[in-house]
Amino acid sequence: MLKKIVLLACALSVLSVKAQVDIQKIKKDTAYIWAEGIGTTFDEADSDALRKLSSQIWTFIKADVIDGDEIQRVFISSFTSNTISNGRMLELAPEPECRIFRYVHEDDVKKMQDDKRLRIVDLVKAGQNAESRLQIDDALRNYYWALMLSKSHTEPVYVELGGKNVECKAELPAKIKSVLSGIKAELVECKEQNGIHTARMHFTYLDHDVASLQLRYDNGQAFIGPLAVRDGVGEFDLVELPKNNKLMLRYEYRFAEEAKHLNEELEAVIKGIKAYSIDSRVEIPVKVNAKKGKMTAVKSKETANTGQPMSDYKEVLPENIKIRERIKEDEVEDSRVYMQAVSLVENAIIKSSPDIARSCFTDDGYKMFNTLLTKTGRVTISGEQDYSFVKAGDQVLGRSCNIKIKFSNGRTYMEKLVFRFNPISHKIQSIALRLTKKAEDDIFNAKSPWGEISRYTILQFMEDYQTAFALKRHDYLTSIFSDSALIITGAVLKPTIGKFNDGREIDFRGNKNVRYVKHTKQEYLKKLKRHFDTREYIHLTFENNITGVVNTNGVLRDDAAFAIQIRQFYDSPKYSDRGYLTLFLNMQGKYPIIEVRLWQPEQDVISYEDFKKVFYVK
Repeated sequence: MLKKIVLLACALSVLSVKAQVDIQKIKKDTAYIWAEGIGTTFDEADSDALRKLSSQIWTFIKADVIDGDEIQRVFISSFTSNTISNGRMLELAPEPECRIFRYVHEDDVKKMQDDKRLRIVDLVKAGQNAESRLQIDDALRNYYWALMLSKSHTEPVYVELGGKNVECKAELPAKIKSVLSGIKAELVECKEQNGIHTARMHFTYLDHDVASLQLRYDNGQAFIGPLAVRDGVGEFDLVELPKNNKLMLRYEYRFAEEAKHLNEELEAVIKGIKAYSIDSRVEIPVKVNAKKGKMTAVKSKETANTGQPMSDYKEVLPENIKIRERIKEDEVEDSRVYMQAVSLVENAIIKSSPDIARSCFTDDGYKMFNTLLTKTGRVTISGEQDYSFVKAGDQVLGRSCNIKIKFSNGRTYMEKLVFRFNPISHKIQSIALRLTKKAEDDIFNAKSPWGEISRYTILQFMEDYQTAFALKRHDYLTSIFSDSALIITGAVLKPTIGKFNDGREIDFRGNKNVRYVKHTKQEYLKKLKRHFDTREYIHLTFENNITGVVNTNGVLRDDAAFAIQIRQFYDSPKYSDRGYLTLFLNMQGKYPIIEVRLWQPEQDVISYEDFKKVFYVK
């Protein structure tokens, strides 16, 4: 029985102050910054007070900076009750002639500025880590956001890049350009069907397959996308072949839409400060035979980038690429019966007719396959397939069928489809969208003292969890949460602090603006069902995970309690975010059950080790 751990309601960063506060004393004390706002409603008066207070804060911290007027405007517009650390509020008069008094101590203002500096440094470090793991979209996003925040800071912010201590505003533009110049794109093949030309592309960064990259491409009529490149592979659907023998694409690096959901100050900065513009367009040289309707690659020694060769940025060193060798897996001796099945499945995908491969599936497996083809965007086969069939406990894994899923808004994902075979009947019991190579490597190369079977169990669980969102499998998600599960969702809004009922306190506040909400299983699944019903797609991608055994002091056997913390990329037509999903898994039964689910924007808000200590079985 899980111990009932209660997370108290999150405290607001702006605290109401009792009426007995001596306002006159605060006004006379030069250590305080204050303002009064008026309005017919509470919200109007509070907004007026915040605007005036932010102006006073600007006067307190302003420095001689370039574009000072622009920074001042953004600085003031970015302030809300959520972004003034330890700001206090007092209602002096009620509606309809409401008066609000706001004040903050100068020490808290200095801390607020220091927190912003640390946020910039954290973004740069996150970019460096992403670059080293070949997650190029994430690297560009973090570098650009760090640049924009540094442009709005009143003081220089220094970080370490290439072994040198450099100033962000001066050096991050070159860093972003150097990452873009390190990307190489090549046409692998181009096929035509029903008037649509499909161009299969190979993307590398410093001669390694990119783990992830996002771009838009010219389909002959307009730039469309974004397309999410995965493990070095991307595909373009072209209405017309390029007339100038050049494929045009544009790499994503701003991610302005995502910024809206993650941080109010970042959103205000990106909206208010003139964007740092980088020409991230790429021209891929190709040879077009208009008469035959064919397009082939043109071999070139030059990188297909923004026109700036890597030598232009020789002073900006790239991060060291981290490549992990995968633990060898046990392949089946005779794969012919499995190959026959996947060949039928490929044909079913090509013809968009799941019935063609009905004989290859169990009832449950076919239900999932049918949902994939009929209710999950437009699914097509991508390129030539190279299967492997490995023994994994009581099943055989067929890896993997390369597919592309495209939705009505142009959003496109490159995916790999995994088939789980029953080794006796040779039928496909279930399908799943495969984890990225990086996420798989983290699981199989984990240092935790658990065996191969447990690794496959964790791997399959995370694949099923990811796939359940893509296929909107509400029934499956209902089955994997304990009835008494503690589910904590986060929204990046407000600094918070949480307490647990054993008297210990976990500080969720730090310098992160996050609001945490505790849900019951029923509440969470009802909310999820609403999202499934109203959004064309919900796409999860997992990266960078830590997995290990939780010590339950003998309540569960040593291999029955696991914790996993994994980087989650959530994308839908209405909302996108990036954060860390941490799960406590009870593995006493046949399948893992989630006892605790926690989402947080950064992995250090509550550390993985603290998570394992706090959320334990009693």
